[in-house]
Amino acid sequence: MFVFRVTHSSVPAISTVLSLIATQKLDDLVGLVKREAVDKFIQDVSQELGYGNTQYLEDPDEVIAMPQRVMLQTIVDQKYCDIHVNFLVLKNLDRGQPSSERPRILMCFILAKFHRNYTAGVLPNWTITDLSLLRTSSVAS
Repeated sequence: MFVFRVTHSSVPAISTVLSLIATQKLDDLVGLVKREAVDKFIQDVSQELGYGNTQYLEDPDEVIAMPQRVMLQTIVDQKYCDIHVNFLVLKNLDRGQPSSERPRILMCFILAKFHRNYTAGVLPNWTITDLSLLRTSSVAS
């Protein structure tokens, strides 16, 4: 059940994060994603897709979440949870264009590390502490 909730809730979260990065609304990410993670991710995207091409990440057509690792930790009286989730993000690059016989599909493999303090009495806020573009591929379907 826990893995289902993580998988189910992480998809809209990462979709929102990617769209905010794509539209350069980085101030809206404060509290959701560590600034260092955003900067590193933008650098990864620039190296993989070319400088300024974060717009390709806006409003993905499909996002598939695959939880990889769950870690629980207690430090003194504070309880923490870290979850590493791999995402396969698909985007039809020809969406909105006149119909083509073979649309181009961008596939991105992304790793997000979610962190939460789940001590009793602490607000249940998740933060993305790391966001990495692992690999991209563009294919004609």
